[in-house]
Amino acid sequence: MIPAGAYHLLADGITVDQPNVRFGVAWRHGTSADVPIVSFSHPYPPGTVAQYEEIQGGAVVAAAKDDLLVLRVELLNASGAAEYIPIAEHPSTPTARMLQLEIP
Repeated sequence: MIPAGAYHLLADGITVDQPNVRFGVAWRHGTSADVPIVSFSHPYPPGTVAQYEEIQGGAVVAAAKDDLLVLRVELLNASGAAEYIPIAEHPSTPTARMLQLEIP
């Protein structure tokens, strides 16, 4: 069981221009369609790198063995100039932390 509550997302990344990014968490059970749990968007102002978000809410999920939680990252900008690249391929440092999701 995954309870409803505060989800914490550490979403450090490299940004270009001013990306607006949607983060979503879904529950995947077997071959069933993904069930959205929580979703939010975040605009990154120029020069922003580190972000730590707390999202209240989300659905209670009766997760079972072999189920998955899926983290989706989607760039919402219509402009081709905006970029968001999550820090996800090297060890964390004090200024560049790996993409992390803490669930309630």
